[in-house]
Amino acid sequence: MKPLSFRRWLGCAAFALVTLLVGPTGPVRADVTDRHREIVQQVFERLLQHVERPEIWEVWPPELQVIDPGYANAFAGFEERDGQEVPHIVVTVDEIEQTAEFDPDILAYTIGHELGHLIHDHSHKQLDLWQKVGDVNVIVYAVSREAELEADVYGAQLTLAAGYTLAALNRNVQNTMGENPYCRFESLAATHPSWLERSAHMQTDEVQRQLWRSMSAFHNGVFFLQNEQYLYADACFRRVIRAFPSCYEAWANLGYAQLMMYCDALELADIRRFDIGHLVVGGFYQRPKSLQPRVTRSGINADLWWDAVGALREALRIQQAAGVEDGLLLIKANLAVAYLVHPDGKDVGTAERYFSEVLAGLENPSDAEQIDPLVRAAILINAGAGRLADDSPLIQQAVQTLEQLPQQGVPLPAVESLQTVAGFNQAKALAKSSEEADRRRALQMLERYLRSVNSANAWWPLAYDQYVELAKQLQQQPLDGSSFADPNVGSWRPVTRVSLGDDLWIGLGEPLAESLEPLGAPAAVTPVAEGTIIALHHYPDRGLSVLAGSDVLAVLLSGPDAPAVQLQRPGLGAQVQTISVGMPASELEALLGDEWVSELSYVHSDEQYYHLYRDMGIAVLKEEGKIAEIAVVIVPREDSER
Repeated sequence: MKPLSFRRWLGCAAFALVTLLVGPTGPVRADVTDRHREIVQQVFERLLQHVERPEIWEVWPPELQVIDPGYANAFAGFEERDGQEVPHIVVTVDEIEQTAEFDPDILAYTIGHELGHLIHDHSHKQLDLWQKVGDVNVIVYAVSREAELEADVYGAQLTLAAGYTLAALNRNVQNTMGENPYCRFESLAATHPSWLERSAHMQTDEVQRQLWRSMSAFHNGVFFLQNEQYLYADACFRRVIRAFPSCYEAWANLGYAQLMMYCDALELADIRRFDIGHLVVGGFYQRPKSLQPRVTRSGINADLWWDAVGALREALRIQQAAGVEDGLLLIKANLAVAYLVHPDGKDVGTAERYFSEVLAGLENPSDAEQIDPLVRAAILINAGAGRLADDSPLIQQAVQTLEQLPQQGVPLPAVESLQTVAGFNQAKALAKSSEEADRRRALQMLERYLRSVNSANAWWPLAYDQYVELAKQLQQQPLDGSSFADPNVGSWRPVTRVSLGDDLWIGLGEPLAESLEPLGAPAAVTPVAEGTIIALHHYPDRGLSVLAGSDVLAVLLSGPDAPAVQLQRPGLGAQVQTISVGMPASELEALLGDEWVSELSYVHSDEQYYHLYRDMGIAVLKEEGKIAEIAVVIVPREDSER
């Protein structure tokens, strides 16, 4: 299933921020009219009445320009002219027409933000930073994000001081976030913070600030669900619920995250005992509209199962009490899956009841249109997973649905993933047939599954055992397991946090103060870029240092007391490994790839290269054939501007 959307939850409290990136590139068109210039000039002059002349600029006020490069943008900077630095602000035609729609209130914030960059001298500070740290993008991008937040606050305050309002920006939030919907965690690879973080930072009203922060946590949680980081998602949705206990979307997604944690910890014997088909769970879908070391594998955790079901039921209760129908089918579908993996054994009756309600809803056009086509197919597959006494019509319906999706524009890799799962369930049903032709067909389908699916997948051993048994029944020689798919080197879930034991962890992108509070005061703090707040916070007794500004940018592990980092393959209940400081470099390379797979990159200093496994969020230092340091970090690419 997929997480619920938070778009409707935003309501009228949200507002959009304008695009604030870099200067124009490419040809500049000439569609600038007097109307464009006049409205921008009027707003600019009104704002300047509330701006004290800054001492840092010999020339003031800044020059104001309107250009038409063919995209929406606004930016500030300066140029050398006759021995003087002349500041300027540029606003594009599309910014005026499309983003602001000629609204003076929106333009006031846009221009006020750019004045903030000039008042706080961000251009010179950025040039100084580049001279100090060079191409250490982790630091350069972090300082850029801090500068954007500083300019946001100045722009908002100036807008209000000049008699404009921020309320006019409300109507643009959904369009803005729909076009560039990255969350707080993803912003670690960007020059600009997420829209939600910027919105929260500008609020003067504590209730509104709390709302925006909760929406940011929600958006982060959705991202982590999509990346199978269930424990981290659990923490995000708990944060939302503490602030807004009636947010049923957060309850629903919390229940889903907990259900996935429960399933992730199941052992092979547990899955055999349930005697169900392959379930469709996290990682199959596109980002919905609206990372964590795995839990220790310990088999059935009844308390966690009840927590998950309780959260899903609470979501249903709140939603039904509010008379809201949107999303009910997804919640019920997840409850049905939960009862297929009940701690005391699958509860087919309760699962069937929920699935029957969901399937009936899918026949209702108004309910069905809420459901993504891939999710519809996943529901059919999961419903059929509990009905394997025969070749269930639900499995056939799922297969037929999937065959039609590429023609509807659904990405082929996503369709093929579900077809593989459906094929396993179809083979499991056909294998029980008394007809030899059906069983031979099942054998072929199992071979196809075993070749297509990563052998670290929890269902792979079940498929292989059934394949061997069926081959013997049909008097065929089964292939050895090594003949089929092996895990790809480097194919792991991204790492986004470090577990310290005792329910303590440090996650990338989390607020620094909240992250360090349980650890106490650091033994030392080392600034890494003079004139900025970026620093290393050292905890030698724990074998770690935290690189951070306002938020955690990286966790550096070194020394004998450093905690291990857990890795897990994609897919529910998949293979788990650990990497640790002091391990042979050859063992790490066997898991992540050798030096030809990694890339050399800076983390916190341009005097030290790390071997970076970018997609995993892991960088390592090697000394004398061993791992001397592990960094959990998101290193921005050179072109990661947003």
